[in-house]
Amino acid sequence: MKQLLIYIDSTSLSFDEETATLVKVQIDNSIEIGWDLEDILLVTNFDYEYRGVQSIKVSSDLFCWHCPISTKVYVINHLFGSGFFNKREIYWYHDFDAYESDKIKEAEVCLDGCSLGLTAYRRSARWSTSSFFFKGDSGLVFKLWQDVMDYFKADDERSLTFLTRIGNKVGKINTTYNLQMLNIRNCYWEAVKPVKVLHFHPDVVNRHIGANTTDFFIRGKNKLNVTFVSDRLARIFEKHGIK
Repeated sequence: MKQLLIYIDSTSLSFDEETATLVKVQIDNSIEIGWDLEDILLVTNFDYEYRGVQSIKVSSDLFCWHCPISTKVYVINHLFGSGFFNKREIYWYHDFDAYESDKIKEAEVCLDGCSLGLTAYRRSARWSTSSFFFKGDSGLVFKLWQDVMDYFKADDERSLTFLTRIGNKVGKINTTYNLQMLNIRNCYWEAVKPVKVLHFHPDVVNRHIGANTTDFFIRGKNKLNVTFVSDRLARIFEKHGIK
């Protein structure tokens, strides 16, 4: 299994302030969990290196102007077109604010015949694209996904939700791979333990529930009184000024 991180900036050839910190959190965390350096795939439109992980450079033209957060779909499509992906491999894409809390083993990732596996927002049918798994032979799914985005000028989540109404190549995976703040009681109850992926921007107040994300995940100030972040991940956050 390979891990995929993507960042394209349309205005400057560098990470924004938050991502400049989170990319180091991600690489430190992955190395400590046991990922091999060659399995950590960081794709950017500029040169970058940290702890032996070097960026794979692509063109700034892949930036999605009508919805910047959906740029990952354009980049993945480009990588499929260049023959980058191994058809026999499984890839885990995740945003920089989705952290591997407990080691994900390839054998546990069950796509159940689908090409792409994602979590859904529990109270709606809309997919969450901040953490998902896909097969190295799923290029057609991503092409159709981008086609829908371009046609409707819509974001990646709404476009994929529309697309899957007419196909069966996309399937739901357990919320343990993308645990977020919203509806935390039900989502945590549903999640296979230990939780694999925690999803939050650090040190911001979530406008939906009025809680500080760091308090919520690291200090256990939530409805469940659960400290979600492991000692290992908390130590890595603190190393980079998040505590």
